[in-house]
Amino acid sequence: MLNGDPYPKEEILAGWEVILRNQFHDILSGSSIKEVYDDSKEEYEAIRVSGERLVDQALEEVVQAVNAPRNSLVVFNSNSFVGEQVVSFVCPKEMKNPMVLDGKEMLPIQETTDGRCLFCAQNVPSKGYKTFGITEGEAVEPSLQANDRFLENSYVKVMLDEHGQFCSIFDKQEQREVLKEGRKANVLMTYEDRPHNFDAWDINNYYDEKSWEIVIQNEIDWKEKNILMKTLFPVDIHADEATYEIQYGNVKRKTHYNTSWDFARFEVCMHKYMDISEEGYGVSILNDCKYGCSVHDGVIGLSMLKSAVYPNPDADKEHHSFCFSIYPHQGSFQEAGTIAKAYAMKIPCMGGLRNQRVEIFRNSIR
Repeated sequence: MLNGDPYPKEEILAGWEVILRNQFHDILSGSSIKEVYDDSKEEYEAIRVSGERLVDQALEEVVQAVNAPRNSLVVFNSNSFVGEQVVSFVCPKEMKNPMVLDGKEMLPIQETTDGRCLFCAQNVPSKGYKTFGITEGEAVEPSLQANDRFLENSYVKVMLDEHGQFCSIFDKQEQREVLKEGRKANVLMTYEDRPHNFDAWDINNYYDEKSWEIVIQNEIDWKEKNILMKTLFPVDIHADEATYEIQYGNVKRKTHYNTSWDFARFEVCMHKYMDISEEGYGVSILNDCKYGCSVHDGVIGLSMLKSAVYPNPDADKEHHSFCFSIYPHQGSFQEAGTIAKAYAMKIPCMGGLRNQRVEIFRNSIR
């Protein structure tokens, strides 16, 4: 119960039962007929609306009860790790030069073109919340520098070409280049996708024999058929195996094709992260909704879209929005906190602004 209101058990259970029904293996794997996805899409949208309404109501009750001044930000972290991520919120209109306070520390913020403010919320307790003050003050100079060809802060410098591909990812702390010499990353490559059998299930091992490079943003209005799209990252990491997250842990697969067993494992299932590391250094790829990956001779290929025509001739022919993150790190992926960062990306912090009316913000910034 929150503020004396009864727990919305029946509404939550009704939505949960629909989710479980739509997790049936043919629906979940993208291999059902078109009519199934027409129905499930409507059901998922209804659950999303209902769920967000219930969460917003609960957050508003908690924010109202928090002992904090007006115009405070209350940031919630539902993960099992201490939270640290960029938070987006709408600033009170009366504030001309807003600043965020973490205790007595003034935090740098960035104002976006759509009128939102961004800042990095650190040390938000696991399964808890933290309050931040909002005040007017002098701007704090951020460490980030950017133009249309590079991004740089105290940790990394990323160089871009005219197509938005990465020419260089330089780790300033380790003083090493992440990418292979002369290679570019974020190269979006499409491949002809015509499996021998099971159009929606399979990717054949010869898929890369016919390919086309495109340039394109990750807001995609996809209309293709029999096309597989990957984004490629040729990293300068020497390791004979890579690690992929699965349901309750992770699995390791070889990065070479030395045996017939290794050759058959050219595509690997993956949830929120994958990692390839050598002794003392590695690179993790985090993502919010993609589930297939390949690594061969240091080239990471994240599978983005697959457009089967059977049993659903319109599979994936709609708007897609997704994001991923490149995380160079020292040590192993466990030591570098890859798992916590992957959860923070998948289940971001959210919260509310305490003013005359609580404004709930959902953190969509990665």
